[in-house]
Amino acid sequence: VMHQGAHEMILEMVAWRDPNVVAIKAFYGDDLKVNFCGKLATDPHPQVRLEFLRTVGDWLLHLRERLDHESRLMPYVVSALTDERPQIQEEALS
Repeated sequence: VMHQGAHEMILEMVAWRDPNVVAIKAFYGDDLKVNFCGKLATDPHPQVRLEFLRTVGDWLLHLRERLDHESRLMPYVVSALTDERPQIQEEALS
């Protein structure tokens, strides 16, 4: 789906907010966003972290808009370099 133009969903998955826009909801209550990519990158199951890393790698290599999202996605690849599993560390390097 991402390769077909749904790349804006990455903004929601990383809980990105435009620093120049304040949501009206923030004035009246909680305005929480969930960083789903952060949750997947720190999942307790190594297979989930590995597949997430492969997906992010695919996005960084094949999305037409990859340069727009590189700064949002690269931290997940870099953090995988320090994963407790050697297989995940090797995948982050490749």
